[in-house]
Amino acid sequence: MVKGGSIMKRRVCYLLAVALLGAVSISTATSTYAYPGGEWKRNNVGWWWEDANQSYPRSQWRLIDHKWYYFHSSGYMAHDQWIGGKYYVSEDGDMYVNRVTPDGYMVDGSGKWISNYYDKNLHKRFSTPELHAELVRDKGNYYECLVNIDGMYNGYDIDDTYRSIVRLSKKAKVHWDEKNGKGEKLVSLNDYMKRHSNVRMIDPKVDKNGYIISFSDVNAS
Repeated sequence: MVKGGSIMKRRVCYLLAVALLGAVSISTATSTYAYPGGEWKRNNVGWWWEDANQSYPRSQWRLIDHKWYYFHSSGYMAHDQWIGGKYYVSEDGDMYVNRVTPDGYMVDGSGKWISNYYDKNLHKRFSTPELHAELVRDKGNYYECLVNIDGMYNGYDIDDTYRSIVRLSKKAKVHWDEKNGKGEKLVSLNDYMKRHSNVRMIDPKVDKNGYIISFSDVNAS
């Protein structure tokens, strides 16, 4: 009886260990895919997420299918806006990560806004880039520009699909040709911007701080 009891105890301990390991495995698995029992729903107001128990998140973030979403106190999904002044959610509601937001700010790998960010090394990654300013902000002694970039990047031709933020010194000089190849001249940035509303920076040069100090705009219109 003692021997049998010992065997039974060992068997019970083994089953408990297996059960515990199973519980840990299940916990780990579900943490990688949040709230698998729910579903997206929509009405004429917007989208929301409904859990399997028919409850839904309010005033909180949720990780759904490996993407973060924020839900207002009403339960509806947030979209096209900043949350708490630090995180931006897209038109589809998922949080921006390692991207420039539509209003011209950079967020990092965790989705958090990077204060005072600008691209200091763009000229090192692109071969003779062409920058098209989508947004220009006056910052005192420089302009902060949200730009779309054309150019060669690691051997590939990037056609206006890469966006970044650069700083343009107000002391910058511009090689500007306003007469289709017949009248190139060196002008101040101030003169250039007075006469040309669309800022296009071809092959920009930067100073030691990464500020653009000169560029060309040949055949400008």
